[in-house]
Amino acid sequence: MKQWDVFISHASEDKKAFVEPLAIALANAGVAIWYDKFTMTLGDSLSRSIDQGLANSKFGVVVLSPSFLDKFWTDYELTGLVSREVTSGKTILPIWHGVTRGQIVARSPTLADKLAVRTSDLSVNDIAMQVLQVVRPDLYGATQRAQLIRRMNGEAIQEMEAQIGTIRAELDGYHCPDCGAPITEARDVQVKGDPVEHYKAFACGRKQLEDEIEDLCPSSPIFPRFEDLPISITTKDDEKGCLVFVDPRGRPGLWLDPIIGRDEEHACQLLRAAYDKRAARWQNT
Repeated sequence: MKQWDVFISHASEDKKAFVEPLAIALANAGVAIWYDKFTMTLGDSLSRSIDQGLANSKFGVVVLSPSFLDKFWTDYELTGLVSREVTSGKTILPIWHGVTRGQIVARSPTLADKLAVRTSDLSVNDIAMQVLQVVRPDLYGATQRAQLIRRMNGEAIQEMEAQIGTIRAELDGYHCPDCGAPITEARDVQVKGDPVEHYKAFACGRKQLEDEIEDLCPSSPIFPRFEDLPISITTKDDEKGCLVFVDPRGRPGLWLDPIIGRDEEHACQLLRAAYDKRAARWQNT
């Protein structure tokens, strides 16, 4: 059964202004929260989900507001939390949101007697920090306040996502951009008098020198049809056989080894077979 550190009891009218920012700050800090928007999905039973949240949460944050005091469901949740507190000790963590002590006394003298925080006195992060100190003292004690604030604000997550993005970009260089085939060779090459350039070859057949493609990936949208290849044929009367090859100067680039056949037809058949093998798309097996 799923366990939560804290159940947040609140009125829906208070979500946007306070409750949701509080829930996000606590979740970012590492607190397991039962909060309807985080926990419930389409078709869930409201009463059953609330019962599960109440029964399996160590603490209950109660956001007391004028709207809360007027609701039926909040009364149901509050009754459940009070029952838990009777049997389990300190459970309810009250937050006063736009209410007076007199309003709380009229609703529940017991709640009015509990030490509470007021949203008018503290920021969302300050309140989240106080809640964290009670519900997850391990996290609170093991992490510096500045780092906790960065987590609550989502800054730590954004930095982590940026780092992951950088790593992914680096890893992309080790896979063919057309089909994802892994790199098989990488080395620096230098022609006389020219600057050093980086050569890459991939399992799919793609080869490139810096950003210039020397040999295409079969998954490339510009991979040529056999019929479009710039094929050259050489036949000499005083020699047996026929030489066929794809002109390497043609674009888009595609390299096939030159082939000698008995005659032109046979040589073209062998070249076609080599093309079909080269045109087979790489599969991750």
